[in-house]
Amino acid sequence: KAFSEGKRKSRKHWGSGFRKAFLIYSSNLYLMGDKVYVSESSLGKGLFALRTFQKGGKILDIKGSMFKIEEEKIFNKKIIANSIRYDKKRYLSPENEFGDFLNHSCNPNAAVRKIGSKLFLFAIRKILENSEITIDYSTIIAKDDNWKMKCKCGEEKCRRVIAKFKNLPSKLKKEYISQNAVPLYIR
Repeated sequence: KAFSEGKRKSRKHWGSGFRKAFLIYSSNLYLMGDKVYVSESSLGKGLFALRTFQKGGKILDIKGSMFKIEEEKIFNKKIIANSIRYDKKRYLSPENEFGDFLNHSCNPNAAVRKIGSKLFLFAIRKILENSEITIDYSTIIAKDDNWKMKCKCGEEKCRRVIAKFKNLPSKLKKEYISQNAVPLYIR
């Protein structure tokens, strides 16, 4: 959204000078990388695409610090709410990283995938430049997680509540599984 205001040169003409100037003059930009940036969204701050991503394309590595379920009580509620299930016993907290700004949508355009020992964000449909990148939080909430929240995504088919993957309608679960949008330890 921050980029869509006013005319600008095509991306191939951007240089470090443009990026520095943009960072200085844009009050809406919080964090910028090579493929994504963080800016204001309808839900606060969100993660946006600096370029178009095709379906199946890798968007970014999700970085952060790991913690075990037993340690959950030592973290503040914001860290826990923004954490991503890493495996059966651990979570990854992307605090102050791009993953920290992933918002939920009941009609997401991206998903978290675990490959080897890393978490990645992939496009599950085409994502246009300057579009917000969203995931369905239910795809990262396992059976034993005790977490749910009211949904404010505003999508036409909004489910109104974000809860565990196992609570999703059967048809939607099958769709997400076919898109490889749900890690095995969540199913």
